[in-house]
Amino acid sequence: FSWKLNVEEKSWFLEKIVIFGFIVSLYGILTLILGKDVLFGKLEYSKSHVLDPKIFLEMGRISSSLGSPHFLGSFLSAILPISVYLFFKKSEQAKKPAYVMMIISLLVFLGALLTFSAGAFLGIILSCILYLLKIKSLYGTLFANRITKTILVLGVIVFCVILSMMATNILLNLNKKDYLFGKFFGRIDFHKLANQDGFVYRLHSVKYALESLRTNALFGKGIG
Repeated sequence: FSWKLNVEEKSWFLEKIVIFGFIVSLYGILTLILGKDVLFGKLEYSKSHVLDPKIFLEMGRISSSLGSPHFLGSFLSAILPISVYLFFKKSEQAKKPAYVMMIISLLVFLGALLTFSAGAFLGIILSCILYLLKIKSLYGTLFANRITKTILVLGVIVFCVILSMMATNILLNLNKKDYLFGKFFGRIDFHKLANQDGFVYRLHSVKYALESLRTNALFGKGIG
């Protein structure tokens, strides 16, 4: 269907996706501030989730009623590059709403940050590297380019610092030592965020997947 749209219609369509992502991100941030999911907290969470969303919220991770920070992180990491593109598009056309799109991009970025999803972090870091290597050359003359470059570089540094903190906690725990990083801002609990159980669970999942490929690569294994 999108092939039938002209450039303006495509921009309109993408903008609506980004605005939806902004609302989802903003609501997730509000749930963290309030400490509860006001609108959807009484709904039974999906049985496909390993943990109740309330447990994630107690750690300081937002899921914004998607049930899992990883779902939200994946969604926002895909939305962020689109919102940055629209910011450039509006800046290039000298439209005032460009700054609105910049604020939306920042809040989407903050929402992805507060999911504390390593996969989302790595996805956004790759997007930022792609931007720094390639896309910035298309918009090199824009003031918006200098703003965005600065924000993305700072964002990548923040992501790398957080990933390092999580990795340090996991390594200390694996070596039977006390956690180095504890609770921040009264909400974000690195003690729970970075635990060896989650790391070991993922490691076993990867080993299981590789073994399944080795033994039955053609048809897979089980319902998955």
